[in-house]
Amino acid sequence: MKRKVVLLVLLIALLIGLTSCATIFKGSSKQIPINSTPSNASIVIKNSNGLQVFNGITPSTVTLKKGQSYNVVISMSGYRTETLLINQQFEPLFLGNLICGGIIGIIIDLLTGAYMDLTPASLYVNLESVGEKKTELDDGIKYAVVRLVDLKGKNHKVIVPLVKA
Repeated sequence: MKRKVVLLVLLIALLIGLTSCATIFKGSSKQIPINSTPSNASIVIKNSNGLQVFNGITPSTVTLKKGQSYNVVISMSGYRTETLLINQQFEPLFLGNLICGGIIGIIIDLLTGAYMDLTPASLYVNLESVGEKKTELDDGIKYAVVRLVDLKGKNHKVIVPLVKA
């Protein structure tokens, strides 16, 4: 009886010691859907070391390893090429190792890259035709097209009127 209790306690301690919160709950890779209008645009993804990790067409869902950033180039003949970034962001679940994962959980999450998350969670690009130059609207005023990336990594296009000062 005593032996069974000791074995059970050791087994529970081993399981708790081998857990790694972020790796277990979120995994060491993430699926990122990539879409464009028009569809069938070329996608080339390179990791932070400059190595190509994906080559395909939209729409696609790409599985990327956590722990590094990615450069995504979406292009199509007759349209402007778009370059987007998939960045790393700290994964709060990593802190769960302080409660139950211990040093082994911390090491596993660090080695697998699960201590980081990838953002944005999906990419969508509305490709602009090269022939379309929307710098002047019907009112005769010239406009500049400005591309912005918000804090969540989402791209925005803003049309700003150009006026003489």
